Amino acid sequence: MKDYPYIQNPDLDGSAFFWTGKPIGILLIHGFTATTVEIRPLAQYFRRAGFSVAGPLLPGHGTTAEDLNTKNWKEWVAAADQSYQLLKSICERVIVGGESMGGLISLYLASIHPEISGLLLYSPALRVKKLRRTQIARFFMPIMAKHNTGKTKEPLPWQGYTVYPVKAAYQLFRFQQFVAPCLRRVNTPTLIMQGAKDRTIDPNSSKVIFDAIASRQKELVWKRNSGHCVVLDAEYDEVMTKSLAFIESILTP
Repeated sequence: MKDYPYIQNPDLDGSAFFWTGKPIGILLIHGFTATTVEIRPLAQYFRRAGFSVAGPLLPGHGTTAEDLNTKNWKEWVAAADQSYQLLKSICERVIVGGESMGGLISLYLASIHPEISGLLLYSPALRVKKLRRTQIARFFMPIMAKHNTGKTKEPLPWQGYTVYPVKAAYQLFRFQQFVAPCLRRVNTPTLIMQGAKDRTIDPNSSKVIFDAIASRQKELVWKRNSGHCVVLDAEYDEVMTKSLAFIESILTP
């Protein structure tokens, strides 16, 4: 594989962003191997609605797969927390959301920052089939080919690695184990949106999270025509409008 690491849609802007607006902030966190391209359309939708919106580029993402293999989950969390603190410094209230691994990071932030006003979880990656194998595989094949490389089927473009950094995947596995017992400490109003056609994670992750968190206000919405990346897939417009409606319900006195 002489051409790895390789980034799909390298021409797109996957950098971090921080857009100021009204004193209500929304932090959006991308998923494993992706960049901010993954959450940028949703972020722009919120920006047009007047919110302050931030999206960090997590360490090791948007560079090379080898670089990602040198990072650990604590670095990803720290980067997200830094963006949260920046939003908090200029906003009266902050909502946090994320896709896949970004959803897990959002849950962890809510467990340590109970002042977070709301959670938006898109296909949160609490369980990923075969991820446990990375405990051993990382010693033999640090980088593997993905089986779903090439043009994505989603109507909106995705950017990220077309190879699989196994050492970094092991860090995701470790993070899953760390986050699971933290769920009972989450009391934040939460919207979970899960694609019924998800083949990347175990879609039952969303139900497990829904049952485990202590939030009184929580909702699990299944999108039957969407796969893993619900924020870019066939029903992305419904995901956006539902997300905004949920935020407005939180903000209503």
